[in-house]
Amino acid sequence: MDRRIFLGCDRPFLGAVVDWLWARRDELPGMIVVVPTAQGGRRLRQALAEKGACLAPRVVTPGWFLETDSAPGAAEVLAWVETLESLQDWTPFAAVFPVPPGDDEGPGWSLGLATSLAGLERSLQENALTPETAARRLKDTVEADRWSGLARLWRLKEQHLAAWRLEGRSQQLERLVRTPIRERVVLAGVPDLPEAAVQRLAGPSFTCLIAAPEGPGFDSFGRPIPE
Repeated sequence: MDRRIFLGCDRPFLGAVVDWLWARRDELPGMIVVVPTAQGGRRLRQALAEKGACLAPRVVTPGWFLETDSAPGAAEVLAWVETLESLQDWTPFAAVFPVPPGDDEGPGWSLGLATSLAGLERSLQENALTPETAARRLKDTVEADRWSGLARLWRLKEQHLAAWRLEGRSQQLERLVRTPIRERVVLAGVPDLPEAAVQRLAGPSFTCLIAAPEGPGFDSFGRPIPE
């Protein structure tokens, strides 16, 4: 079933979206409308209010798909710092660090490296992956040893969080993408939906509103096809 609706590009997209939603105003209370930015969400809510009285939909940005109650980002970085500074033997991680890092790199070496590892983890999170699942997917590639080492290091980091009675965001996201969304979702001009969000939309009812004439240049989630 094609869930794409092409609203054209001969008028401002905001007005076209508002008109489409207004025609379905009885359905709005149970609807989640995803817009690219928070500013776009404010403008959409204002434009709907100017149309007349209605129960507004929930308006969110793509980050809503990835929201968790996991450990805060600072705690994740600190857990990486604790992991790095507690290591005495770097041999199991030689594929990741051919030259073991340490105090000879100067003060703060662990914080800089921890911040980089946390950034790598966030990149994986957008695809609902942990370093461990990434390592499994890459086990037959030339990068297998490197990712195996990263996964082992990540498990040590998760143990530090668990000792503090916290849970990392990667693990929560991995479970979250298997949680179905019950509400109807409308993607309003979202060109770069994260893969983790795509996985959450695989089952529920959703609609893509696209600011373009009808054509083959968009995938089923309203994202432009690079080719």
